[in-house]
Amino acid sequence: MSNWSTDMSAAPKGRAVERTVKINGKMVKCNVVEPVYIWVAGRRGHVTRSHWIAEWGRWEMFLPDSPPLAWRRYDENEFLTVDADKKQHRSLPAYPSELLEEAG
Repeated sequence: MSNWSTDMSAAPKGRAVERTVKINGKMVKCNVVEPVYIWVAGRRGHVTRSHWIAEWGRWEMFLPDSPPLAWRRYDENEFLTVDADKKQHRSLPAYPSELLEEAG
């Protein structure tokens, strides 16, 4: 499945990052989880960018009882093109052909 995986449990759900923030006038280090964006393939042939929302136990743009069917890494430059007027356009990766029957 060209760069796509149907193992949603293997999809990255965030990246732990240490931040320094100012609290009551003091600089304090704290750990936060930054979202990691991925491409996801949903039902009916839809592909969108998404990230895990831990507080709600679901992927952005999806309900918990209807999760994405597949995922692939998101590279912000992979599907970026620039036209003659120097405007940037982002296209989407192709829907995984192996899922087309299931998506119908």
